Amino acid sequence: MDPDEFRASYERTSFRVRHDLVSHPLLAAEAFTALASEIPPGHLEYLAGHLGDLAPDHRTELGGEPTAMLQRIHDAGSGAVWVAFHRPEVVPKFQVLLDEMLDPIAELVPAMGARESYLFMSGPDWSTPCHRDPEHNFLLQIRGTKSVTVGEFVDDDTRHRELERSYSQSGVYSSFRPAHPKVVELGPGDGLYIPPDMLHLARNGPELSISYSVAWRPPELVRTGRVYEFNAWLREHGRTPTPPGRSVWLDRQKAGMVWARLGAKRVFGRRARG
Repeated sequence: MDPDEFRASYERTSFRVRHDLVSHPLLAAEAFTALASEIPPGHLEYLAGHLGDLAPDHRTELGGEPTAMLQRIHDAGSGAVWVAFHRPEVVPKFQVLLDEMLDPIAELVPAMGARESYLFMSGPDWSTPCHRDPEHNFLLQIRGTKSVTVGEFVDDDTRHRELERSYSQSGVYSSFRPAHPKVVELGPGDGLYIPPDMLHLARNGPELSISYSVAWRPPELVRTGRVYEFNAWLREHGRTPTPPGRSVWLDRQKAGMVWARLGAKRVFGRRARG
C-alpha cells in the first residue's frame, strides 16, 4: 500500500491493496472448525440460501453443529452457504493477527479507536447483498475470487435518510444499488479499502471463498453514528435534522443525549432484573 495514496483516499474513496496472508495458518479453511469450537456461539453467523444483490435486514443465529455446518460449504452443491466469524479476536491469537495488520495503519491515521475483525467463508457464486459498514475496512481476499461493486448514494438527502434509518435500526442492508458503481476483482493476495458507510456488494467466483476483514472505528465515527440515531428520532417527530458535520457543538450534544439514554436503559434494566 502506498502511504500517500492511503492519506489521499482515507475516508473518501476505495482503493486496492496487496497482502501476504494467503498461506497464514489461522486463515486456512481447515482452521475454521477449530475456531468454531473456540469462539463464543454469539460470534458466529450462518446463512443458507441465495440472498441476491438486495436483501432485507436480518440476522440469523448459528443453528446446528459447527463442524457439520462448515463441511456443507465443502460438499458438492453447497454454494448457497455463508459463515461469518464476528470479532474472532476474542480468541487471543486472532488479536495478535489483527494488531499485526493494523499497527502500521495506526501510524497513518489521527486516532484509530476500536479495532475489529471479521472472517468469512462462503460457497461458490455466493452473493453478499448491498450494504454499508460503519467502520473503516480492509477486505482481504484469502482464497477464491470475489467481484466487489462499490458506489455512492444517489444524493446527499438519500444518504442522510438512509444512514438515519440504518443507525437507528441497527441494520446494514440497502434497499437500492449504489450509484456510480465501480467493480473491483479480488483474488488471493488482493484487498480493498472501503470507507465507512460506502455502499458495496459482492459475488464469489466458482470456488470456495475465504475473506478476512480488518476494521477500525475512531471515536468521531462512533459519535457520527449516534448523531444519525438522534436525527432519526427528530425526523420521526416531524423535524428536519441538521446532518452530522455541520456543527461540532451540535453533534456532541446529540451524541451525548443518545449515550445518556443508552446509559439510563442499562441502569434501569439492571434494577428491573434485580
